[in-house]
Amino acid sequence: MYENKNHFQVCFNIMKLRYSDFDRMVDNLNMLSMGDNINVFINMETVLRNLCTVRDIDQKMIGSKNVGTGIIADTLNLAAHYKRFFVDNGLHTRVFIYMTDLQSDAMKEEKWNEDYRSYYFLKYNRNPKYESLREELEKTVYAQLRSITQFIPDVYFITAKNFDGTMIPYIIGESDPSYKNFIISSDCVETQYTLFPNYVHFYMKRGYSANIVNYTMQAYLENIFKLKASDGQYANLFCNRSFYLCLFGGIGEKYRCIDKISDLTPLRVVKYLISGLENHLLTFTTESVELLLQVFPKEIRNELENDIRQIDIKFKNNELTEEDRFQIQSQIINRFDNNSLTKLSQTMFYDNPLMLEELTKQVMNRESLL
Repeated sequence: MYENKNHFQVCFNIMKLRYSDFDRMVDNLNMLSMGDNINVFINMETVLRNLCTVRDIDQKMIGSKNVGTGIIADTLNLAAHYKRFFVDNGLHTRVFIYMTDLQSDAMKEEKWNEDYRSYYFLKYNRNPKYESLREELEKTVYAQLRSITQFIPDVYFITAKNFDGTMIPYIIGESDPSYKNFIISSDCVETQYTLFPNYVHFYMKRGYSANIVNYTMQAYLENIFKLKASDGQYANLFCNRSFYLCLFGGIGEKYRCIDKISDLTPLRVVKYLISGLENHLLTFTTESVELLLQVFPKEIRNELENDIRQIDIKFKNNELTEEDRFQIQSQIINRFDNNSLTKLSQTMFYDNPLMLEELTKQVMNRESLL
């Protein structure tokens, strides 16, 4: 007997910031002006992590009706939630739902770490606990999500095959610097985006009853690395992105199979960097990894360099080929068809209503002015 209850909607709703809270955060950032163009990037891997927290997920997948359609609807409505916020404020907005392709067979980062992202692939491709979820995602969700978004204006589903999906916001953002870029995810490595011009990362961490959202350097340092300083001295130090990346050597990163370096705590990273500054081995603008490594003990330099290379977005961008960039750009397809979307909403999504007005409002407003 199938049940119609949507057990998974909460996994999407917890990623929807209240407009009053989001408005306050955006105001605090002071980065928007009238007429700005906006890219919103929503990390689908965060959604997968949330789905995997559902108790007895395999049983619920088997016992529920139209699970795949519900996941697609919830994904599109998550995009609609953020699109509506910016469009209602008069800003042209694109929304990108992105992830690392689970069918990747060889990652570029494997030359630095042969197990790079193997935890991610094994969890979602082979773990029997998530077999029903995997089958539904592969059979229904990904293909239909890709197909349907082609007909929704300025909403896209983008995957990166054989390189880390965390590069997608950078590839798209750098292709048109006129856009301001807002990233919604639970990937701590992506917090470095906040140190690039015109980017901000809203880091979502699961709390007891709600997500905790961090979007400033001081908040990242306190909540990810447990570094607290009332005078903000750490935040000033780690405004240098190269310095910031060193911190990940002290905590590792499970989903990328990056082990933490023994005895290299975040506090010790602070100590080594400050010593380097005081001894004029570094400046606050030093970016060279080779120079940075000189202030750390010799026995951990190779390991730290490997860790940095695996997560450094600018370095990884230089490793990409034109074919890699084309792979991403070629997925940005606009074939808006309001009649087809309306029909889909009334049939396929009858039991899982789409926020169709919010998804199409921007283009419908443009057409009404013609």
